[in-house]
Amino acid sequence: MNVNKKVFKLLLLIVLSLFLVNTKVYAEETNSKYKLIIEDDANLLSNDEKKMLEDKMTSLLEYGNIAFKTISNNQYSSTSFFASNYYHGRFQSESGTLFLIDMDKREIYIFSDGYNFKIITKDKAYIITDNVYKLVSSKNYYQCAYDAFDQIQTLLRGGK
Repeated sequence: MNVNKKVFKLLLLIVLSLFLVNTKVYAEETNSKYKLIIEDDANLLSNDEKKMLEDKMTSLLEYGNIAFKTISNNQYSSTSFFASNYYHGRFQSESGTLFLIDMDKREIYIFSDGYNFKIITKDKAYIITDNVYKLVSSKNYYQCAYDAFDQIQTLLRGGK
């Protein structure tokens, strides 16, 4: 009887581990009306990297929704069109920012709306993506995303 319980617990642990590996992170700051989303559909980050990135992104919730998305298949005509549709599908026209890594079209893109768009304009978003592009080119996806969100945070806090 004791062996059956151990086998059951082991099987349960294995099933839960498999489930957790493929889950998407959806976190909501308790003091914020905004949401944080990490969807790594292209599997570019480890679980530890997702957690560290979530910690960085949490500080941006005071300004709006914040999302990180990776894709390996883009059915839209452009990365910018995908980003706009994804953002509006999740957050409508609320304030926030999305950082997208599109492995299909080999592009990175920042999309903002609401209050965040007043600060993270298209020109500033292009500057940020230019600043971090070498990291994604060298397959350092975590550092690329972290640095992009760090620069977004600097702008939202009034820095340059």
